[in-house]
Amino acid sequence: MERFIQSLWPAVLVVCLATATNAQSFRVQCPTSTITHPNAANNNSEPAYTGPTMFTTNAKGYLTPTSNINGAIKCQQVSGGDGYSTMADGTQTFMFSFGPLSGLADIANGKAGTQFPSVFNTVSPNALVPGDPATTDGATSGAAPGIPSAFSYNGAVGLIPDADCIAGNAAAATAGTRSSRTRRASSPGGTPAACGARSCPRRSR
Repeated sequence: MERFIQSLWPAVLVVCLATATNAQSFRVQCPTSTITHPNAANNNSEPAYTGPTMFTTNAKGYLTPTSNINGAIKCQQVSGGDGYSTMADGTQTFMFSFGPLSGLADIANGKAGTQFPSVFNTVSPNALVPGDPATTDGATSGAAPGIPSAFSYNGAVGLIPDADCIAGNAAAATAGTRSSRTRRASSPGGTPAACGARSCPRRSR
């Protein structure tokens, strides 16, 4: 009986530790202001240094700047992944790596990829294609790197319009237009305020 119980433990552990792997949708965030940089209007450029930042403790116990607020907010979106790679001698090595997903145009031009909120929080005006920025720049090989200035997007790749929200708003606007013919008193403009006035957040899929 004791041997039987011991033989069951591996199976029990496998069942208890097994978890489902699911794709996730998460929001890409780059705040326009923080406790140490409270004025959003001043966070899209770095002021000239005139002296050390002076702090005081606010009513909630946090240190907040009172003068000479140095620096600004800069953000970087990164991707991460893990897996095994096979070396030239056949050895398999476990790797965990990161890659940038914002500031790509600057990185392609040899600059830092961190961006101010006003740049980071923008959606690409054109559809990105596999291999960007190298693909848009016309790179075909290491000998032909392409024209670095062709790709100009520095925002976060994960920032895309919420298609579900946009479709919902369009449907709400259409329904509101139809209902306004019979019930104009339902809401201003004939559009249901609960859906038609809803903003569409951007998210990473």
